[in-house]
Amino acid sequence: KLQPCEYELEYLFYIPLYHYQTYYQNYGVEYDGTKNVHIDHIIPISTAKTEDDVKRLCHWSNLQLLNAEDNLRKSDSLEWGLFCVE
Repeated sequence: KLQPCEYELEYLFYIPLYHYQTYYQNYGVEYDGTKNVHIDHIIPISTAKTEDDVKRLCHWSNLQLLNAEDNLRKSDSLEWGLFCVE
């Protein structure tokens, strides 16, 4: 079984502007720093078959900001919009 990606640790301390933009695209409002959010893998790491897959899935372009509730609902799904709280 593949282990969680150590490459994502850098994102715990630095969230590029791109991730703020994904929040706006997902929710229609700018992230204001007050909501509990998670950095989500758009394509879940659980889909990886090899270590190279894991590395690719940890790339910043596969990450997005989601509200914590939505990310927990999304889990390993590829269709996260189905789980969003309206």
